[in-house]
Amino acid sequence: MRTLLVQPRQRGGLGFKSLAMVEPLGLEMVAGALESRGHEVRILDLVVPQDLATALEEFQPQLCGINCSFTIDVYQTLRVAAEARAARSAPFVLVGGHHATLNPQDFLDPSVDAIAVGEGELLIQELADGLASRRDLSQIPGLALNHGKEQFFTGQRSLIHDLDSLALPARHLTDEHRRNKQYFMVMEIPMATCETARGCPYHCNFCSVWQFYQGKTRTKSPQRVVEDLARVREKKILFTDDNFLLNVNRAAEIAELLRQNKIKKNYFFQARSDSISRHPEVISLWKEVGLTGVFVGFEKIDDEELKSIDKSNSAATNDTAVEVLGQRKVGIIGGFIVDPNYGPAQFEKLRQYIRSRPAITNPTFTVLTPLPGTKLFDEISDRLVTEDYELFDLMHAVLPTHMSIEEFYREFTTLWHTAYRPSLGKWLGMISASWAMSRAPASHFRRIISTIKILTNPDCYLAGHLGARGDEARQTSYQPSDAGSPV
Repeated sequence: MRTLLVQPRQRGGLGFKSLAMVEPLGLEMVAGALESRGHEVRILDLVVPQDLATALEEFQPQLCGINCSFTIDVYQTLRVAAEARAARSAPFVLVGGHHATLNPQDFLDPSVDAIAVGEGELLIQELADGLASRRDLSQIPGLALNHGKEQFFTGQRSLIHDLDSLALPARHLTDEHRRNKQYFMVMEIPMATCETARGCPYHCNFCSVWQFYQGKTRTKSPQRVVEDLARVREKKILFTDDNFLLNVNRAAEIAELLRQNKIKKNYFFQARSDSISRHPEVISLWKEVGLTGVFVGFEKIDDEELKSIDKSNSAATNDTAVEVLGQRKVGIIGGFIVDPNYGPAQFEKLRQYIRSRPAITNPTFTVLTPLPGTKLFDEISDRLVTEDYELFDLMHAVLPTHMSIEEFYREFTTLWHTAYRPSLGKWLGMISASWAMSRAPASHFRRIISTIKILTNPDCYLAGHLGARGDEARQTSYQPSDAGSPV
């Protein structure tokens, strides 16, 4: 079955889309699963402007799968679905991803036939085979089927037990973007991604990952991870796991195998500060094989605020992790969440924290956002001041602010100034040197500089509120019903 897999991309607004654009690994894994069953697959990544209508006309897909993992991609996903529905081949339109799984009602739309609820590799294999054989789709678990103004859920699909049994990602389907160095993280370009595990055992109230994976975790074997990495030509690798140090013994074994197989690259992963602080020896080992940077979700700077988001961590542990990484000269990309109810004192406290910890080389700041499908959304969605999904980019306030919205954004942008302005010349010099070494397009360098200017300009944040959509994006979280019953 001819299958076109589409990755929508945001064009306007704020967010980190201009600072990082990674390959559509989820679609590549789904494509690998389909190809292993003999289906013909193409990936259309809208990371650069392309004519979707032309792709639909040339390929004539029978099945069109669209990834919607982020709330801000909902409207773009529906636009892609509408164009696919109007194509001459009239493909079956399927929407999947994190947001779609947790909020399938957002896609109760005439342009969408079904929503994939949960992991997609085995589900799409069964769906493609079922469409080809005209099987009754209501017998395939894990689908929310659209019938007029109603949705019918076909039943919960079990998580994939053995991740090693899955086909390797079909990265060859994004070769053109790789050759053109379209995938990057700031000036780490070109960059590839690799998944070694799924799920998280922690239940932070602002996060949808543990909800998507039903609170369970599974890992790929070290041998499988190294087999995948050996096929990747890029020298910069981002591991997509939510906590790469979920199993430190496994993490250490992966590093040893990389050393034995002489696979030397620049590696980046995400880890909790408690895992880092308890296992400095693993950080040392990874530094030897190429660890360059670690994403650490510090989130808050005191224990009371950490408790408010169910982080199950402490400020002292965060500081220990900063020390461990700093001593080993591993870059720290530190994530901090700003509450809309912050006043001048809280902002100043965070600024002082950043100034006093220069080892956090790349602080990032987001606004506390109750994303649909999270525990936080269930708790406080009645307080939302906007229902425009375009503003759910973690950079806009969608909850009431303690200060006026203008004052809030002025304070918020000073965080970026505090983090980067004192060393702006040095930082820009590093970007320029990295650009020259990577031979990235000059347009990429200009895009990074432009994004920095936007992040430090409060007027750019305010502009987003001027075009808010109002009530059309208002949704509630999805509650799966019994198989065969209406949602």
